[in-house]
Formats: sequence, C-alpha cells, structure tokens
Amino acid sequence: MDGQNDFFTWQSLATFAGTATATTAIVNGVRSVWPTVGSAAALGLGVSLVLCLVAAVIDPATGQIVFARPFAIYLIAIVNGFFVFASAAGLSAGGAAVVHGETKNAATPRGADGATNARTPAPRFWKSWF
Repeated sequence: MDGQNDFFTWQSLATFAGTATATTAIVNGVRSVWPTVGSAAALGLGVSLVLCLVAAVIDPATGQIVFARPFAIYLIAIVNGFFVFASAAGLSAGGAAVVHGETKNAATPRGADGATNARTPAPRFWKSWF
C-alpha cells in the first residue's frame, strides 16, 4: 500500500483534522524547544493561516502548486485558518488539562508545608496557549 509509512501527506494535511493536528504539533513543539518564543496564540494563528493558505494553493488532483485560483478560495482559506486556530488552541488546552491538570484559573501549586514551588518548570509539550 503506497504511502503507508507517511505520517502526513498533502491529502491528509489539507483536511481540517490534519491542519489542526499539524498546527498543534508545530506550535507546541516550538514552545518546548524555545520557551521564550512569545505569544503562543499569535504563533498558533500564524501557523494555522499559513497551513490553510498552502492547502488552498495545492491542487488536490495533481499535488502541484496553483496560484491562479478564484479570490473566494483564499478568503475561505483565511476563515478556515481561524477555525483551525480555535481547534488547535482547544486541543492544546485540553491536552494540558489532561496531562498536567492545568486550567486557566488553577491555584498555584503548593507543597506540604504550604509554600509555593518557586523553581521554574521545565518546558513541556502540552501547555495552554492562553
């Protein structure tokens, strides 16, 4: 079976689930390597818009890049980019909640003596973008 060893293909990346998964993996991966990257939400929006626009210029039948498309295709790609961003941000927040018990309004972790943990946490893959 051809393509069985591929994690992503152009066809899978051009789907909503593929683009949301790729956006989540790229942003969380970059934040794990460079924790001082800045706003994860801004990075996530940028990545999702780029991926959706790239998917809009790839011809699904041939896999070739075709820029001569109707304006509406690019407009829909931008709107889809915002949907992908919202989904990827939710995936990241959900992953953080499941793996680390992290929520937006979580109390500061305290030790048995009631003191807060003052050391800086190590970078981790699942972390909320907000």
